[in-house]
Amino acid sequence: MRGQLDDLHDLARLSGLSGDELRAAFRRALADLAQAASKRALPLEGLEPEPLLAGVEAALAAGLFEDLSWLSAPSAASALYELTTALPPSPARERLNDLVVELPAHAWARS
Repeated sequence: MRGQLDDLHDLARLSGLSGDELRAAFRRALADLAQAASKRALPLEGLEPEPLLAGVEAALAAGLFEDLSWLSAPSAASALYELTTALPPSPARERLNDLVVELPAHAWARS
């Protein structure tokens, strides 16, 4: 049986997925990351940053970060923040930082 930790590790494996499999793994991992962040500090501690970066880049390329409406705004912000703190400096990290800033505007537009 898969656990939450397995789903968090899937973030580092996203670059090897495509299509519906990528989307499902991304959503599961991001939701679990948001939940884990509310329970403990540094939920991504121990993950190698380079595979994590490759996974985030794959999700960005697939446009998966463009619609986070399936998560509450606080959960999305928490997950994005945790990802940015775990990533090495990169354009992908900068894009996630931008998304964290943009989230309140998107949340207000939805309500």
